[in-house]
Amino acid sequence: MTKVPREFCFTDCYWDWLELAVGRNARLLYSACLYGVVTVSLYPYDGNGDVVQAFCETRCPSINTLHTMVGELSISLWDLWSFRGLPIKGDLYEKRIPSFKELSSSRDLSISYQYLFRANYSIVCTQRKDCTTSSKNDSQVTISYWISFWYLDSINYNKPTTHKQKKSSRSKSTQKLNGSKIQTCEWSSRENMLFAELVIKNNLKDETYLVVFLSCWLCLFVFPHEESFLRPGVFMAASLMAAGTIYSPTVLVLANIYHGLGLITKASNPIGRMNFHFPMHYVHGWLAHYFGTHYPLPTEVRGPKMTNFSGEGRSIYFGEYEARELIHNGARIQWHANLQNMNKHKRMVDTHDSSFL
Repeated sequence: MTKVPREFCFTDCYWDWLELAVGRNARLLYSACLYGVVTVSLYPYDGNGDVVQAFCETRCPSINTLHTMVGELSISLWDLWSFRGLPIKGDLYEKRIPSFKELSSSRDLSISYQYLFRANYSIVCTQRKDCTTSSKNDSQVTISYWISFWYLDSINYNKPTTHKQKKSSRSKSTQKLNGSKIQTCEWSSRENMLFAELVIKNNLKDETYLVVFLSCWLCLFVFPHEESFLRPGVFMAASLMAAGTIYSPTVLVLANIYHGLGLITKASNPIGRMNFHFPMHYVHGWLAHYFGTHYPLPTEVRGPKMTNFSGEGRSIYFGEYEARELIHNGARIQWHANLQNMNKHKRMVDTHDSSFL
């Protein structure tokens, strides 16, 4: 079975940080329609490269539609909302850095937004002083450095080890993630010292902490990039999200997925040797939902439907021939209800009267 590169998996301290940040800001995340979509990233997502390759072979990139023997279907905005949790309504998401004039005069941007640049500058200065990390990219902050700068608590999750998957059995993971550790925690003395060094006001600690986490989440999980750097262009959106603004990144995420799948379709190299950068975990969730490519979890975990197929080793073994048969023939497609006013499975026959829709 060919593995898919650049899958969303273990990142040092990210899951620990997520549980801490979400536990402290659950109310704000719920009000901004972000709780479910953020907790989705608490779990790893793996996939079968042969299945993805067969999916791209059957898919028409010009209309972004999958053509199977039993019908056509496509990854849609509805899918990203219904079982991945991405908000489908709200302000249009955009990445940009406002000018100094706009930053200093805008009433919409919280002062926590300025704290992020202060922290970013502090990290860059530290990197430049450190000879071991000095490079041409020393003006950029890696996601790993950003996490280690802000997360100062104990480490509960170590890198999981998985057994090699065999055709007749599922691989086992040593990692146990279920969201049960998400709870409110008091600020530690180390955290208070960090806030004092950055001159962050006490009444803005919760909001600032959420903003710095959302900035990481956007760069790592929602809009992964070729370089694992934090992108200051996400600071403004993260700040407004933490203040309660509901954003809809769904269109951009879907466009990113379509673009990435198009690159796979056009590439001459096997998928296992490719180095692409888009949210492949959403594709794995879609394939699991419609084609049954993953083992569902024995018990449901906290989060949208996509989390039921999460975890190391949840991908079912399919060889190259089996994967093509699975996708091309479409015999195992699970046609789910996808009408907003009719969310139960129901067979409908076209009688030239669509008034019931």
